Amino acid sequence: MPSLVNNDMLSIKIHARYLILSMMFMGWLLAINSLFAPWATQIKSPNPSVEKTLLHNPSQNIISNDINDCSLNTDASICRFIWNKVHFSDLKYVPLNLKAVKWDYLTSSKPSKLGKEALDSLISMSKAFHKEFSKPIFVVSSYRDYAYQAGIKSRWCPDSLCAKAWFSEHQTGLAVDLFEASTEKDFLDNKEHSSYFTWLDAHAAEYGFHNSYQKWAKIDWYDREPWHWRYLWAELATKLEKENESFTQYYYRKIKSR
Repeated sequence: MPSLVNNDMLSIKIHARYLILSMMFMGWLLAINSLFAPWATQIKSPNPSVEKTLLHNPSQNIISNDINDCSLNTDASICRFIWNKVHFSDLKYVPLNLKAVKWDYLTSSKPSKLGKEALDSLISMSKAFHKEFSKPIFVVSSYRDYAYQAGIKSRWCPDSLCAKAWFSEHQTGLAVDLFEASTEKDFLDNKEHSSYFTWLDAHAAEYGFHNSYQKWAKIDWYDREPWHWRYLWAELATKLEKENESFTQYYYRKIKSR
């Protein structure tokens, strides 16, 4: 009889220890969950009202009102720098927020897509443009995936005018070609297009758009392209305009200052 009692007591003690350890483990898990829960919530449900006005990097969950916090090297960043010698981290990167380019004051020769931030700003700019010229903004090209850009290069488009696949700003979903894409001379010799460029040069930065290739090949690698506009967010685009600086010059200045 005593041995049975002792065995029962031993069993109770063992179960009690397991219970205590289980409770400690559950408490540890709850503590870990509470530590990381805010991060998970931000990633799943970013504040859309903040996204529209502040810098937003979905892949790193960075939301800031300081242009110095905008990542130049993260594929999903509004400030992602892409150049002839700087490519995407992901070979076949596709923006997650692409929207069809459709609006009363926007026209296109083919179905086009653009990142939501860029499209919203382009729509706003098209309203002002229409008020000035009584015409819509014509989108020649916008988002291009890796395969599409590779197809363009396969048709012998020169390096001075066409980026290689994996090295094109169009893959960001933030760049547009407007009205015509040929040569600077052809574009500006057209009086209508020239007047459009003059207006864009004066007002595009207000809407976050920057003329990426404006300093010739020695600096920007590509020939000047008055039709190519890249969304960068209004504060950065305005800063570049005031300092008469291309995005390439800004990028390398930032790299050297680190």
